[in-house]
Amino acid sequence: MLASKNDPRPRVKAELMVPPETITFLEGGEESIQAARDCLQWVREQQQAELTVRNAPVVLGHDKVRLLAPVLKPSKIICVAHNFH
Repeated sequence: MLASKNDPRPRVKAELMVPPETITFLEGGEESIQAARDCLQWVREQQQAELTVRNAPVVLGHDKVRLLAPVLKPSKIICVAHNFH
């Protein structure tokens, strides 16, 4: 998206605005969320074009992806248990 706007450093700016790590993305708050929304909207508008990043397609079918845990290294894990009598 930024490259199409002739941004001189699109990758650096994109990783700052929408970090690839979930925790860093969440720390970015509303600014990161809005940047991600803007990017998704731009991708939707480009439906006719085959979008690629480093020669890999940007949009993939459900059968081509594997979903993993969204937070790979959580800072806390909270467990709740209750003994029933």
